[in-house]
Amino acid sequence: MAESESGFKAKAAEWTEKLQALAGKVPGLSEFMGRENLREQDKLLREHTVRQLNTVKAGVDDIKRILLGKMQLRLLPDLDRLTQQLDRLRDKHRFDAYGFSGAFDVAKVLEPELQKLHETDVRILESVDALLKNCQAAAVGVTDEDSAKPVLAALQGEVKQLAQLIDSRRESVTQLGL
Repeated sequence: MAESESGFKAKAAEWTEKLQALAGKVPGLSEFMGRENLREQDKLLREHTVRQLNTVKAGVDDIKRILLGKMQLRLLPDLDRLTQQLDRLRDKHRFDAYGFSGAFDVAKVLEPELQKLHETDVRILESVDALLKNCQAAAVGVTDEDSAKPVLAALQGEVKQLAQLIDSRRESVTQLGL
């Protein structure tokens, strides 16, 4: 199976090279392909962010299991709210409008606006990566409710900041008419 997969990848790479060569010869085609690549990159970035948020949620679930195992239930409602917030953020970001219009779309976005949107996307990705690292590190140190309290407070603060970034991105996309 690996051999057929590598053969497929080789053919795909060959076709990509041919398309790029063709794009250089047809006026406007390279711009179209560039825009479509931006759309695909935007989608891939958001899919990666969604996977990271799912991993963060799993880390919060690990903290819940630790506390449940010790029958320490006071923080569980707060941890449940945190996982619900993570679910909402994940879904909001996953299904948000694309930040890049296609070459034939009516709404055209200018380069400075794209740059601002890209910078927001990078900040979201950095925020999610930091949240994931902090959640993984925190889960190792949680042994009871007393050690979970500061972890919960820190994660809640990070999730709040992430929510603001995602809302800011959504607002930017809406203002651009995408």
